[in-house]
Amino acid sequence: KDLALLVGPDQKWLTTMGYLEKVDEYLNKALQG
Repeated sequence: KDLALLVGPDQKWLTTMGYLEKVDEYLNKALQG
């Protein structure tokens, strides 16, 4: 559900690396609570 937001229409401008960095940042925030 949350991942769907990351890859939503507003995120299409992200490059592959940018996307991976965003996912990594999101996961880090999720783990930290």
